[in-house]
Amino acid sequence: MKKILFYFLLSTSTLSAYCQTLLEGNKFFDNWSVGLKGGTVTPLTHSAFFKNMRPAVGVDLTKQLTPAFGLGVEGMGYINTSNSRTAFDASNISLLGKFNLMNLLGGYHGVPRTFEMETVLGAGWLHYYENGKGDINSWSTKIGLNFNFNLGSEKKWLWCMTWKETSTSTGAVSTPIMPP
Repeated sequence: MKKILFYFLLSTSTLSAYCQTLLEGNKFFDNWSVGLKGGTVTPLTHSAFFKNMRPAVGVDLTKQLTPAFGLGVEGMGYINTSNSRTAFDASNISLLGKFNLMNLLGGYHGVPRTFEMETVLGAGWLHYYENGKGDINSWSTKIGLNFNFNLGSEKKWLWCMTWKETSTSTGAVSTPIMPP
């Protein structure tokens, strides 16, 4: 029993030392990205999926804290989703956590893979622009998957296809399909 405990402690200390050298050198201004998003949004319930699709645009700013985890801010604008007379009928600002499943489960080897998959989880503020009676504010939550394709010789360009579900505190649910 003592040998098993000794080998377990030895392997754990070796693993800890390996993790410390992996994360060494990540400074504040390293690993930032800016993304432009464009795609569609459609209600999930009581409507035709393709007939009720509307445009959605946005921008995001992400800091990759570790090879497996990033933290980001996303701003989205939804067009023609209500009878509002404004250009954007709704806007959503979210704080998102991104977990790179390929690096989390397969390990990070120093260079990005050609294809990576990551989960996205977050919460934010959803604002509906209404005519007359006043605007509506709501909490929103987001959950989704990013399918990332790293392009270029140094894999610095990213094309991403995303499925996300946005749920609001007012009960409205939508599914943006975003290739940013």
